[in-house]
Amino acid sequence: MDVGQVLDKNNTESLVYNLIPNTRNIIAYNEATRKMKVMEIKFPIISNFNCFLENSSFLNIKGKIYISGGSSSATPEPSSQFLLYDQSSVSLKILADLKEARYNHSMIQHNNLIYIVGGENTNTMEIYDTENKTLKTKEYDDYEAVDNPILFVHRYFLYSFFGKKNGKFVDFVQRVNFKTTNLKWEKVPYKLDNKYMKIKLTNSAIIPFGENEIFFFGGKSEKGITREVISFDFESKEFKTTDIVLDGAHFFNNSQFNKVAGNVYSSFSSNEKENFIKVTVDLDDDSL
Repeated sequence: MDVGQVLDKNNTESLVYNLIPNTRNIIAYNEATRKMKVMEIKFPIISNFNCFLENSSFLNIKGKIYISGGSSSATPEPSSQFLLYDQSSVSLKILADLKEARYNHSMIQHNNLIYIVGGENTNTMEIYDTENKTLKTKEYDDYEAVDNPILFVHRYFLYSFFGKKNGKFVDFVQRVNFKTTNLKWEKVPYKLDNKYMKIKLTNSAIIPFGENEIFFFGGKSEKGITREVISFDFESKEFKTTDIVLDGAHFFNNSQFNKVAGNVYSSFSSNEKENFIKVTVDLDDDSL
């Protein structure tokens, strides 16, 4: 794979990013040109840390990378730091601190809002408005706190799939309707397509298929890292096994693949031996 002028300020859609914990480096891969570059980022002097933290969550929105929370071996306490790397200006900015320090959490974008959910023993959700640059917090007695929930937005519902609680994988699904004034989380009953099927996952990445179906790619389970792909239908509330498998066992830092072109999605993943593996899925390819 060539290393070269991968970045194009006018074409951020095809770019996929990954952070390297305990360094100041960001990996950028251009799906269109198939070029990759490792960039060393200068941290602001007033930053609490001089490198990217472990167990943080990050989100790529058209070349703007939002990075929240995390921890490090030197400082195991969770961080409340909230950062923005903007590729157009090649700068790292410090945003308002999270109201609650957290790690092992997840983020997802819907419209101009970023939802920050989950993490070690926290039932709060923080919502960042990318247009107004405001951050607000909502506390929920009805959200069962989990680490690394797999997030997805379908219609007016934010779904929190599975995760880990007190170190153990859980099998429940939660959702909240963010169009109502009185936001309340609820458990979602679901069906399995066979009695032998068990789903307890973290670190899967989701790709939507049509209006009501999503695919979960890879992830971590009680049996270890998986290469399996399962589907979920929002209408029938049913999980199904599929004949699709990844080329290897992978887990992902983000809940969703980046759409880079048409029905082509791309993301960085990890396995038991290696980090920063680029995975590309073409939904028009029957073999995926």
